[in-house]
Parts: sequence; structure tokens; C-alpha cells
Amino acid sequence: MLPVKSGFFDGVLVDAPCSCTGTWRRNPDMRWIDDVSSIETKPELQLDILQRSANAVRIGGELVYATCSLAQAENQQVVNAFLQSNVNFELELLTHPFDGSQSTMLTVWPQQADSDGMFVAKMRRIK
Repeated sequence: MLPVKSGFFDGVLVDAPCSCTGTWRRNPDMRWIDDVSSIETKPELQLDILQRSANAVRIGGELVYATCSLAQAENQQVVNAFLQSNVNFELELLTHPFDGSQSTMLTVWPQQADSDGMFVAKMRRIK
């Protein structure tokens, strides 16, 4: 349950809690501190947050899902699971800020921008 009524916002950003594998470049110790459970335990929580947040998006509004993870289990798989159970949302086309390529789910790799790695998908509520 959200503290706002359904369909209240034109846009909602879900900056989901994640394993932070995209930050390993500047936090190299995390490669040895984390284990596979840091990735395996997050998707269920991420999907729950995404599902609940979607209720606050108006028809025609945008829902943006972002993580600083590079793991497909926390990114593409969460978005695909969300879309399977939410036919009232569809993916929007995104343009990669560094290479100009277009896709519906965008991953920025650390070596592309001399930065952290990150993932983003933008969905529009169509009904």
C-alpha cells in the first residue's frame, strides 16, 4: 500500500535496492565481501516495490525502474516479470547516452563512461 491514491503521479522513479555490482569499480572490496546471495535475495523485493509503485502512475504516465546493478536477475528479469503481470504497462524506447544505440532496457557499463554501471527501463501506463 502506498501513502497516495492510485493514479496520483505522472511519473514514478523506482531506484530499487540492489546488489550494487555496478559500483564495484569504485568499491573493489565488495567483490570479495559479497556472495551470490547479495543478488539472489533482491529480485523478489525489487518486483514487490515495482508492483506497488506502479499503482501510483496515471494512465499515460511513466514508471522508471533503475538499479546500480549489472545482474540480469535484478534488471531485465525483474522488468520482464513485472510486465508479464501488468499488461497495462509497456516499455518505452531509450537512447543510450554514450553510443546512441536504442533499446527498451538500457545498461551502462563502467568502461563505457568511466563511471559506475547502471540499468534503466522506462515503462508507460497505457490503460
